[in-house]
Amino acid sequence: MNQSTLHNGFTGYKQNVQEADRIMRERMLQCIKKLHEKNLHCLNEAKSHGKEKLFAEIETMHKRLEKFEQEINKHPVAHFKLEGLDQSDEDKLKMIEEKIERLAQECGDIIDNLSCSQVDMHIIEQYTRIASHLRLAERLYHERMMILKKAMVFG
Repeated sequence: MNQSTLHNGFTGYKQNVQEADRIMRERMLQCIKKLHEKNLHCLNEAKSHGKEKLFAEIETMHKRLEKFEQEINKHPVAHFKLEGLDQSDEDKLKMIEEKIERLAQECGDIIDNLSCSQVDMHIIEQYTRIASHLRLAERLYHERMMILKKAMVFG
């Protein structure tokens, strides 16, 4: 398992929550895009080999990854307060963001370990694991946004 690099050089949410949120969303988006590229390669392979069942499974993952990328890319409607976040909230955010990065890496590792010699059922089983990881990553991302809402000013 790779060591988390998501927070390298990151100064935290104390100074400017809006800028910190933008930086972390960009970094998480990079993790998801790497996974999406790997998945796209598998999608093209399945299509070129005429594996329709596998293609359908991978295409579902492709659409899910696109949707998750769009969600991460979305800017918050509200503005952030100037005083930043409490240390406990910042610690929770860091933990959540690292879990999302780790889940994306695990999904990428699963894809990297697939081989053309494996039967379709095994590959579909692995894609089921990836789907489970992505559901958890999406849930964690929503939890992250709920923590950030504490620092938002509406209206």
